[in-house]
Order: sequence, then structure tokens, then C-alpha cells
Amino acid sequence: MLDVRILGPVRATSGGGDLAIGHPRHRCMLAVLAAGANTVVSSDRLIELLWDGNPPRRARNLLSGYAVGIRKVLTTIEMDSGAVGLTAREGGYLLELPPECVDLHRFRGNAARARGGAASDRAEHLRAALTEWQGPALSGMRGFGIETMRVGLANERRTVVLDLADVSAELGRYDAAIRDLEELAVDLPYDEAVALRMMTAYSAVGDQAAAVRLYTAMAHRLVRDLRTTPGPALREAGELLLRQTDLGPEPDAVVVAPPARTRVRLPLPPAPDPFAGRATELDRLDVLGAPPPAGDSPSNVFVISGIAGSGKTALAIEWARRRQDRFPDGRLFVTMRGHHPTLDPLDPSEIVARLLLALGVVAADLPPLPGNRIAMYRTMLVNRRVLIVLDDIADTDQVHDLLPPEDGGSAMLITSRGRLPELLARYRVGSVTVSSLDEAAALELLSIFVGAERVRREPEAAARFVRWLGGLPLTVRVGAGYARSRPDDPLALLATDMVDTAPGDPMISLALEMSYRRLTSEERRIFRWLGLMPATQFADWAVAALADYPAAGTARCLVGLVRANLLYESGSGRYQLHDMVKWYASTVVIAHESHAERAAAMTRLLWCYRRAVERASHADLIAREEIHRGAGPADGAEPGLPGASRAGLTWLDEERSNICAAIKAGSAAGSERGAWQLADAMSGYIRLHPGGADWTAAIRAATSAAERSGNRRAHAAMLLGTADAEYREGNRAAELESAGRARDVSVAVGWRGGEGLALAALGRSWWSVGEIGLASRYLRWSLDVHRELGDPAGQANAIGRLARIEHDRGRLDEALRGYVVAAELTEAGKSKFGQARAAAYVALACCDLGRYPEAGEWSALALGLSRELDFAEGVAMSLACRAMIASALGDQMQAIARAREARLAIPHLSDPRLEADCLTLLGRVEAGAGRFGPAVSSFDKALQVSARTGYRQGIARAEAECAAQHSRGGRYDDAAQSIRRAYRALRGGDLRLVHAQVLITEGDVLLAAGRWDAAVAGYRTAALRYREAADPVGEVRALLSWGRAAATVSGLGRPSRPLRRALGLAERLGLPEGAIIGDLLHR
Repeated sequence: MLDVRILGPVRATSGGGDLAIGHPRHRCMLAVLAAGANTVVSSDRLIELLWDGNPPRRARNLLSGYAVGIRKVLTTIEMDSGAVGLTAREGGYLLELPPECVDLHRFRGNAARARGGAASDRAEHLRAALTEWQGPALSGMRGFGIETMRVGLANERRTVVLDLADVSAELGRYDAAIRDLEELAVDLPYDEAVALRMMTAYSAVGDQAAAVRLYTAMAHRLVRDLRTTPGPALREAGELLLRQTDLGPEPDAVVVAPPARTRVRLPLPPAPDPFAGRATELDRLDVLGAPPPAGDSPSNVFVISGIAGSGKTALAIEWARRRQDRFPDGRLFVTMRGHHPTLDPLDPSEIVARLLLALGVVAADLPPLPGNRIAMYRTMLVNRRVLIVLDDIADTDQVHDLLPPEDGGSAMLITSRGRLPELLARYRVGSVTVSSLDEAAALELLSIFVGAERVRREPEAAARFVRWLGGLPLTVRVGAGYARSRPDDPLALLATDMVDTAPGDPMISLALEMSYRRLTSEERRIFRWLGLMPATQFADWAVAALADYPAAGTARCLVGLVRANLLYESGSGRYQLHDMVKWYASTVVIAHESHAERAAAMTRLLWCYRRAVERASHADLIAREEIHRGAGPADGAEPGLPGASRAGLTWLDEERSNICAAIKAGSAAGSERGAWQLADAMSGYIRLHPGGADWTAAIRAATSAAERSGNRRAHAAMLLGTADAEYREGNRAAELESAGRARDVSVAVGWRGGEGLALAALGRSWWSVGEIGLASRYLRWSLDVHRELGDPAGQANAIGRLARIEHDRGRLDEALRGYVVAAELTEAGKSKFGQARAAAYVALACCDLGRYPEAGEWSALALGLSRELDFAEGVAMSLACRAMIASALGDQMQAIARAREARLAIPHLSDPRLEADCLTLLGRVEAGAGRFGPAVSSFDKALQVSARTGYRQGIARAEAECAAQHSRGGRYDDAAQSIRRAYRALRGGDLRLVHAQVLITEGDVLLAAGRWDAAVAGYRTAALRYREAADPVGEVRALLSWGRAAATVSGLGRPSRPLRRALGLAERLGLPEGAIIGDLLHR
């Protein structure tokens, strides 16, 4: 029976003996195939893992030979059941074998079986899963990709250990839980989930002292090493322990200062309707924010549920206004889009980002990982009294991460169409269900709309009128609009008309039908077309385009719809439609307008949006060759919109979600051409501004529309847009697939420009994960195509990216030449966007070369252009460069000021890899100014962003900087760990400057350990690397470290040799290190 083991040393056995797998790469190939048993593993993936990103030219031939060797070994195995075989499939290899033959699949199988059943059975399965592990996964295998696999498998093991600890605690087996957790804690010293469970287990067995020691040590470690404090759950458990044991908190470890009071954004919206009734519901809500009864625990979350139109939002807003004195730190309101007709519900990570900004967190300080954002959000609510209103949530999953701390003083009010039984069952949550108003409240609301005197004249008819409307606030409002449109008719007549006209119809449909019938013919026409509007908030010009009606007439009709209570006016020329009213309008437009007419209307709207986008965008931002031709103008007046200006970009920011909804709606409605043309028009704006999940969904819909339309060139262009969106989201597999398909389609249709852009996208993708050699090949192919076409923009893009690779390799002179050529090409092509980007990179290269005056000139050019274009990437890079210049020249106050400016641009970057690079640069500036805490925080954020996207260069740079900070602080063990991680990221890459930086820090660590010869050898090698890269600033620092070591310890050579060269370089560049070097030489 075959047994392949990868959860430990990689080996394969059969019949009790090891199989002769052979070369380490044979074992690596077998391990990867076994991990993906019974699925095809691509040859590209195998090559990447076996040769760690640096494959030989004959890699595919060698791979085939390895497969033959493994296949020979497998043919000797006799199986009790099932078959074993290795076959070549298109694009890869398939290892077929029973899953129980691989320890990883046995581990996962047992973990899956532990998800249900009795606790004792779950514990047995989890314990069986852990017995499969015989050491770190893939032991003996090396490489960045292998390390990524190893980390992923270790995380799976961590989850199983934590689950087993929970089940053991449930069964009262705390000793067993402690043993498992203590073993895990050795590898995860900063894992708060592990620490929390260990504290619980220690307390359960009566060892309070061990629990306290663990907590205080963990808190100290987090503050000392990570510059952070324990999260809310760990801190609450620790403070409870400290109170129970009469011990005070450790100094400077667990005490968190109350956050400063800040002015809160995300204010409550204006109430859309007059409010009436709901006294009982308001009284029930009064428990929020009030002291609980004696012996009772507070309830700080309340759910208001009810059908559409029942007034949930109005009730929440009314109570929040009445009780504003209970929440002096602010009231926040977020529309969750749980039942929005065209837009997806908001993701919890996006919501928590909005809440953090509203609570006063600077955008640059937002943690990149969702879990860290949630922890910060809950910490921010401690010692604050804030009310958070989450309107229209979809389900419990959308809200449970956002619940406030139970005893923090803050409260949450949730509205939902469902009653959320899971939320009510799991948490202490109050609830109230709203339905129809009682008759008195309904009559009060009717009186507000039609006049109290009219209701007093006909009390019985008025009561009959509201009873027939069902008493819902929405239906009463709509019915009142109908009555108000017939001021001379008695209410008795109106009620009779309603009963006679539509007996048995649902009350909401009936109320809306009666209001619709009272509209003028032109108002009915406009109302019908609102059923096709992709969003529920829109502008009057969009309605005019959709309905194919003059602007003045449209505005007049919209005012009539507001009077009929079918619309709200949400701003100048902007309107809002209730979901139920929109639903009714959609049924009416389907009933009255043909499919062809509806498709024509959607096409008109998409065309009008496209024209608006083109006006609001800068024409030179769209570098992609135009691919849409001959789209005729829509009938009727064009919308008057801001042109290419700051106002235009503001309009695009505000209208982006509506445009995304329009693209998706157009694709779904069959307006394929209009959908992909609008997406293409947005591409320039999206290049400068993060598109987010809404844009990714929209460009995917546009890609599907272009494919269905049969326009293959458009299909290729939309695939390129999808590849860009996936790149910015960090979805590399989807990015590679889209870019590869774009190339294939472009080649098939003969579009050389698209082929060149697709090749550049593939090069960018491989560069982003450190595959520099492969990236260079794709980019050079792209450059050849664009040179053949005489396309300056395409050439500039390819040359700039090739220069970036040379920059990464430490060939600074070559990089600078490439950046300058790219800048000249963009200037010749009159592309301000290209000029801004190229100028920023020229400035960074000049800065690294110590050519500070030139760097200052180029960064000033980049900054001016970027601010003109609202180009956050250019602003962040040029300000970071100016901060680096000031830091290098010793002006630390100016450096920090520039760094703070740059931080404001970072949250608006659309490329996470650039975000990581900017954070690393700013951390370096902060470290140079002696602000070590913020510096480490910047490096940590850079590491998280880089790890999320697999950006090896970013990981290596950030780890190198972390190592330097640990070394400066005397934390040499931590520095050594960062150095090892940096070397892992560097393995297989050609990042000379980062390698030189790591050598200097490693030398510091070796010097502290008394290994002086090795330290000096490292400094000398680093200086040589910097000299080869033409980086005089780095060379000065390496030579200074070498000279200091030689001056301190005898027998390491004369310090004057490195110091004299360092002094010459420092004086030429005007570096502040010159004074230090001079002092050393004169001693």
C-alpha cells in the first residue's frame, strides 16, 4: 500500500520500506502532485516550485524526465484497492491515487469529519488528523513557492489545534488542551487566539498564576516587538484575570489610553417622511444606551425588522434623533445595501473601513487586513458612547463582525427585512418587529399629507381609506399623494374608487396603482422608465436620457412625482426612489414597453453615461487605443455636466457606483455594446482611482457583454481591463488567465496593439511575484510589438517596467536611462498621466544614486502633474522621494512633514504593491528621524500588504528594514529572524540592493555576537554590491559600518581605507554622515 507523506520530511513508502524517489526535485515534484492528487497540476506551477523561479532553458524536458522516473517507481507498487498512475495532461500532470494514500488528504478528511457530531467524536477525528504530522510540512524542500505552501499548511494545522483545544475544553480535558497549545505557541509567539485559549485552560485547572504570567508576557512581547497592544478579547480576559488575582497590570504593557473625542462623520440622513405613531416601539428601543436594571446585563444591540415599506429606517432615525444626548461621541449611519435592486451588499471589511474613518482614524493608518481593522474598530469603541445605525442588512454574516463591545458604552441599531434569528440566538440582542401603523397613527400621517381639516370633515371615510391602504407608512404616503392630486374629491369617493378598481390586489401595489393613474400622461411615462434605472439614487439628466425626453419636461415631471410622494428629492437635480416603488415601476415598464424599446432606453442611458464620463475625465488619461466607433448620439438634449476638471473628477467619484450598476444592468439587459463602451470610457479614471469590488464586478460584466457582442477586439480590451482589476485586487490567478486570454484573442483578431498590452500585463504579473527573468521576456516582447507599431505610449509602458526590473536588480544607471527614455516618450505622446508616472520613477532613481538636485527637480515635476490629475500614485511616490531627499541631507523635520503628506495619498492608491513600497520608504524616513515605533508600524503594514499579494520584492525590503530596526534596538534574535525571512524572499531573485542592505544588518548582528571577521566580510560585500549598483548612499553606509568595526576591534584591518572612500562620497553628495566619518578618521 502506497503512503506519500508531505506533513514532515517528504517521503513515500510501500510495504514498510521507503521508495527510491531519487533527486530532491523528484521528491518536490511528487510532493506537489500528491498535494493536488487527482487534479491536474500545471507545468508552469511545477517549474516555478522546482526551480524557485529560475528555471533552466530545458525545464520542461527535465520535468518530463522527472515524471518518467516517478512513474517507474509507481508501477512497482501493488495496491489493495484503487489505481496509482502519473499521466501527462494538457498543460500539466495528473497523479491519480486513492486520497487515503496521502497524509495531507487523510489530515483534511479527519478535519472535515470533525465538523459535526458529538464532542467526543469530534475530538477523536481532530486528534487523528494531528497524528499525521511528523514535523514541519515539506521538510527538506526549499524555495519561495514551497515556503508559501508550507505556511498555508501550517495555518491548516493551527486551525485544527485550536478546534481540538475548544473541543477538549468542552469535554473538560484541559490538560490535553494545554499540551497541544503549548506546542503550538512555540511556533506562534504572537498568536492571540492561542494565548487566549491557553489562559482559559490554565484558569480552568486552577493555575491562575500561569495564566497571569502568560498574559503579561504576551502583552509585553506585543508592545516590545510589534508596537501594538493586545486585542479586545485577549485584553478583556487578561484584565479579568488581573482583577481576580489582585495584581495590577504590568507597566506600559496593557494600559490603553482612552481615545480622543473626535468629530464623527457618516451622520444620520434627513428623515424622508413626517413621523407618526410607533410609541410602543420607541419605548422598547429606549433600553439602548440606558443603564440596565439591577442584576441585569446591558443590551446594546437592537434589531428592527419588518417588510418593505413598514418604516424601519424612519423609526431608527427618529429614535436616534430623540436620544442623541445618550451618544455624545456621535451617531453613525451606514446603508448596507442588503436588498438593493442592482448593487451588491456592502462587504463587512469595506463597512468597517468607513466606520474607522468616521471615528477619526487617519486613512493612512487603516490596517490593510480585515481582521486587524475589526480589532481596531472595536478598540476605538471602548470608552466611547457612539450609536451605529446599520440600515438594510442582508443577513447575520454582514453584521456580526461589526457588533460593538458589550460594556464599552456604544450601541448598534440594525434594520432588516428578516428577523435575523441567528443573531438573536448567538448574542444578547433586543428586537422589535414593525408592521402596519395603528389606525390613529395612520390617520395622523394622512393628516400631515392631505391636511387635518380634510380628515376631520370625513373621519369614517378617512379611516376606511387608511384601512384599505393597509396602514403601512409607504402605502399611506403613496395613497395620500393620490388624494392630494384630487383635492376637490371627497375621501369617501377616493376610497370607493380604490375598492372598486382593484379588489383583492396587494395593498402596496394598489396604492401605487392609484397614484400612478392620477399622474399626467407625461409623468406616467417618466415614472415607467424609472423601473429601468440601475440605481435608486440618480440625476434628472439620466432620467431624461433613459426616457428620451427633453430635460425641461423631465424636470417638470420629476417635481410632479415628488408631489405624488413617489420620489424623494435628495439634492439639487438628484432624486431617490424607494425599493418598493422601483419594483412597481419595473412591473409597469415591462407591461407597457416592448423589449426593443426597453433595450433602446438602456442603450441611450449607457451612451449618455459614456459621454458624461468622457467629459469628466482627462482625455489623455486613456492610454488604451480607442476601440469603439460610430456610437450615435441619443435623442434629446445632452446632459450638462462638468468638464475635465477637479469638479469632473469629484462627479466621477460620486457617480462611480451608479456607473458600475449601469454597466452590469446593460450587460444583463442585452445592451452589450453600450455596456463595454461605458466600461472602456471609465478605464482612464479607474487607472487613477481604486475601483474596488464594484468595479471588478462591472468590468467582468463588460467582458461578458463584449464576448457576446461578437466584437473580438472589444472582448480583448475588456479582458485587459479585467486583468488590471484583478491585479489591483491581488487575484493573480484570475489576472494571468485574463491577460493570457486577451493575448490569444488579440492574436486571433490581428490586433497587434492589444497583443502588446497583453504581453505587458503578463510581464507585470510575473514581476509582481518576483519572477524577474520571465517578466523581462514578456516585457521585451511587448516592446518589440509597440516599436513595430510606432506606439509611444506602449513603448513607454514597456520600457518603464523594464527599467523598474533593472532598479530592483540594483542596476541603477540602466534603470535611470530607461526611466528617462520612458519620460521622453510620454512627453512626445502628450500624455500627462505617463509623464507624471515616469517623472516620479526618474526622481526615485536619482535619489538612490545620490543625485539629489536632479531628484528634487523631477519629483517637483511629478508632484505638480499628479496633483493636477488627482493621480494618487504620482503624489505618493513624489512626496516619498522628497521625504527621502530631506532625510538623506539631514533635514529630519522636513522629511517627516513630507512623509506625513505622502501618507495621506497612500489609502487612495490602486496598486497594493506600490502601497507596500511607499510604506517601506516612509518607514525608512521615520527611522532616520528616530521615530522607531511608527517606522516598525510602516514596515509591518508593508509586510502584510506584500504577503497578501505575493509581492516578494516588497517582503524582502520590509523584512530587511525590520531587521535593521531590531538590530538598532539591540533585539538581535528578532533581527536574525527577519534576516532569515528576507533571505527566503530574496532566494531566486536578483535584488542586489536589498541583499546589500541585509548584509549590513547581518553584519551588525554578527558583530554583536562577537563574530567580527564575518561581520566585516559582510560589510565589505555590501559595499561592493552598492558600488556595482552605482548606489553611493548605500556604499557610504556599508563603508561606515566596516570602518567602525575595524576601529573598534583590532586585527580587522585599517579603518582608514573604507572611511576615506566613504568620506569622499559623503562630501560629494553632501550627506550628514560626512561629519561622523571625519571624526572617526581624526581619532
